[in-house]
Amino acid sequence: MFARRCTMLSSSAVRRVKLRPLAVLLAPNCRELSSSNLTKKQQIEGFTIKDRRPPRPRVAKQKRKQYLAERKDAFEAEQEKATSLGLDWGIRSALILERLPVIVEEYTDWQRDFWDLQTKQAHYGAKFPAEMGFKYDDEKSLTMEQVLEQSPVPLAPRRTPADESNDRTTLDRALDERLVLIVKPRSGDEWRLPESAWEPGETIRQTAERTAQQLLLKSATRKGQRDDVAQLHFVGNCPAGWFWRTADEEQGGQHEKFGDKVFINRVQLICGQPTVVKRQAAEHLWVTKHEIGEYLGESMGVYLKHLI
Repeated sequence: MFARRCTMLSSSAVRRVKLRPLAVLLAPNCRELSSSNLTKKQQIEGFTIKDRRPPRPRVAKQKRKQYLAERKDAFEAEQEKATSLGLDWGIRSALILERLPVIVEEYTDWQRDFWDLQTKQAHYGAKFPAEMGFKYDDEKSLTMEQVLEQSPVPLAPRRTPADESNDRTTLDRALDERLVLIVKPRSGDEWRLPESAWEPGETIRQTAERTAQQLLLKSATRKGQRDDVAQLHFVGNCPAGWFWRTADEEQGGQHEKFGDKVFINRVQLICGQPTVVKRQAAEHLWVTKHEIGEYLGESMGVYLKHLI
């Protein structure tokens, strides 16, 4: 029993010795924070990380599962109404035409602290022995500021003029986020994703491809120079998601349908500058997933946040 207790104490002592440099790096003012002059609440606030990580994957998965279950119940209620009226659903295909991020997003505070900690650990870590043939010369090494000063190519700013003016009609904005194309049809005043009605004999992807061909020009000219042809990549044959849109009683009786089931195909812009055909859309915008709810409605914005 005595030997076992000594073993446990020695192992805990080893852990304290190993973790001591890490604790010093994380909180260099631990002695000040642990001072008896501070109250317990002040000490806790001093050791608390101000900016935590986003919710854990398990928490996000549970919220997503709950949201999809509520959405399923809502559709089943609409389906019962359609069955009682004897009306069917129309089928349409929509596009999520997205431009992928161009640059890396900004680091959060806890990510910056993590990289600073890794840098400090590398500085205080063990060095290569002389017989390895590698010697790190601190005097000849350059700092990041010196490297940037000697670089022949200056760094471009992360924010573009379109970000400053809040111009959402161009792709030259929000470089660290995904941009999604939304349009306002000439026949209405509501913003929506580009979509078309499904025709018999087509697959949902073929309908989406037809929508993209009718909406975008194959090539465009800007400032006297011909742009590269916009190349699109359809992510799979299966739709990425779907939503329903019900019609009012008058419209439902006129068209003999209860509403539309809209299947969403995901399309990524590989290269080029796509130009929207004016006769297909009165206006168009490139928005982020946080801005899309301002135009398509709150419920649609929440759904697309889960989808994008």
